[in-house]
Amino acid sequence: RKHDARIKYMAEHDALTGLPNRRLFLEMLEDTHLQKTRKPGLWSIILVDIDDFKNINDTLGHHVGDKALVATANVIRRNIRKTDLLIRYGGDEFLLILQKVSRRVLSKKLHQIREKMRETIFSDEVRIPLSVSIGGVLTEKDRIEDAVRRADKMMYYAKKRKNTVIIEGDKELERTEQDESLEAGNIKEQILIADDSEMNRELLSEMLHNDLRILEAR
Repeated sequence: RKHDARIKYMAEHDALTGLPNRRLFLEMLEDTHLQKTRKPGLWSIILVDIDDFKNINDTLGHHVGDKALVATANVIRRNIRKTDLLIRYGGDEFLLILQKVSRRVLSKKLHQIREKMRETIFSDEVRIPLSVSIGGVLTEKDRIEDAVRRADKMMYYAKKRKNTVIIEGDKELERTEQDESLEAGNIKEQILIADDSEMNRELLSEMLHNDLRILEAR
């Protein structure tokens, strides 16, 4: 029986950080555990992503990347309550679920985590700072999985800047969405016109240059 419990624990927890893993989180959603324990009031759903984690693995090695993951988990753990739920969501992403936290307190807490990450030296081999991008939402009645998807979108906006916290409804988010919309509107598709005839290339370029970015080659 102890052996079975050990196997179950290993299947539901991340071996590196010791945190509950995504599998356990999905099981909690399926059996409505989170809904049953959900108290009235605001819930905060947060996703935390390590900036440039792939570069850390590729240039410094996976053993250094593992240290970065452990350091991130430890920093977050030290700055949340025992009743809060921290999950190794996958790759370099962590999911954090807080209950009964106001927007002001949440913002202060997430910025505190971001700042503590910048102060963390996670490897004696390479003394470089860590940074994280954090996206969060506050919700009262939405399903947890829907709130996670919205938090993922906030984290996406934060990652465009890096070392940033964005909470749904922030004025900073409105500016980011406007900038992205303008950026999308200004980007044209690009095509390559390959033709030995310079005249043919010029004719096609003249016809298409208003709608497309043109590259030419013989």
